[in-house]
Amino acid sequence: MRRRAHADRVELVAAVDIDKGRLDTFQATAGAFGMRPRGFDDLEAMLGAIRPDLVLNGTPPSLHRAQAVTALRAGAWVLCEKPLCLSLAEYDEIAIAEEEAEGYVSVVFQHRYGLHRSPVARPEELTEASDGEARGVSPFSNSFDLGVWARQRGSEVFDDEAVVLDPDALASYWERQLDWIDSGAAPSAEHIIETTDVTLDQVDVVTGRSGMAFIPAGAFIAYQSAAPDFDYDLANWPSDATTRPGFQYLKPTMYWSAASTSRHPPEAALLIDFLTNGPRVGEIFGLDRGEPANPAFREALAPGLDDTGREALVFSKAMAEEVGEPASITPSGGSDMDALFKRYTQDVLLGEASPREAAEGFIGELRDNVTAAS
Repeated sequence: MRRRAHADRVELVAAVDIDKGRLDTFQATAGAFGMRPRGFDDLEAMLGAIRPDLVLNGTPPSLHRAQAVTALRAGAWVLCEKPLCLSLAEYDEIAIAEEEAEGYVSVVFQHRYGLHRSPVARPEELTEASDGEARGVSPFSNSFDLGVWARQRGSEVFDDEAVVLDPDALASYWERQLDWIDSGAAPSAEHIIETTDVTLDQVDVVTGRSGMAFIPAGAFIAYQSAAPDFDYDLANWPSDATTRPGFQYLKPTMYWSAASTSRHPPEAALLIDFLTNGPRVGEIFGLDRGEPANPAFREALAPGLDDTGREALVFSKAMAEEVGEPASITPSGGSDMDALFKRYTQDVLLGEASPREAAEGFIGELRDNVTAAS
């Protein structure tokens, strides 16, 4: 901006940022150099109003795929910050959009941060880059991870009141864990078992013993707060061309409820409505209790968020465009699934059962529990 390179050929016509303060600062700085870009808080609104020739995409990596495709379809060329996307499947989507559009996508690349900053790096590469001091990935660890993994493969854990988990999907889940351990991408089986259910300040990705981990997006702020010396990035799960679309889904981070025996049902309902939808509550809570679904609530809390909070909101907004239907509610008898899953996972990691044997045993026992409770 300072030199205004090619000022006789290029005009800065718009800027997009969900943070009004940062947007105002950018516009003021541009104005000092004689530029008057219009400000927007939504990419699609800007593309519809301005119709720019070129979009410079400097958002977090998790947003690149969707925003590049959106800009291409609006008739703009795209210059995207690295990495272009987070998986080969996302790359394929951009390539298809590019073939159907008039413009092209180019990628800015400076090898500035090193391998540990790249969300698309293989876990083995992260282990090698640290000379073994840290592992590339903390493997899956709970039934929530299992649910996402199964949906990537066209399966579900539950459907209404029934257990419908595909044994092949579950077996492949544990096979991937074993592959990571054998390659050195993940810690040893013993270490994984010993660190299961430790407090947040002791998990490997917080202590620096692991480069990547699978967590619910709603927990991102808690992880970043627990490790202020690290700068985490949010990214969607890895996938490939065979992954079923819509495998992610929106899941509440927190529920509010009132006892059915309350002597004041109307007042209880008003309180829950206030805690869920009141903008004043948004200003007080921030994102400490999860990301709110109410747009007015999000708008009220956005100005007070730090960079971590803003990244979490931007990521959730982007993911909302590609999520599938929510998973079925856990039926009666399925509430002990995590304890059951932990036991079978330990059997697999210690070699006491093969992934296929454990899959059949877990599914059978879970199905018996649900049947007995119905």
